[in-house]
Amino acid sequence: MIAERRCYAVYEGREQEAINIIKEAWQGLDFPNAHRIYRTLIGPFDVVVQELEFEDLQEREAFWADFCAQPKISELVEPWTQVRAPGGGSELWQLVE
Repeated sequence: MIAERRCYAVYEGREQEAINIIKEAWQGLDFPNAHRIYRTLIGPFDVVVQELEFEDLQEREAFWADFCAQPKISELVEPWTQVRAPGGGSELWQLVE
């Protein structure tokens, strides 16, 4: 199993807007694995984390290709650029045990 963590830096006070955009992008998707959105309780400010699970890298690549090809994703680019700040990152983790 592969876990992907996408850490998004967002502009101050815009966490809920970022969460709403992520939720809108995922609305109606048939994603068979775990998908979570986190906001900070204790830790860095102005960060939203999205966590996804995939069986393997091939499933991940196919998912993101299909996801990005959706018409509604291009419609969300503009609002997303208004809330997302420079920084953040993406991590891939492999389950060992």
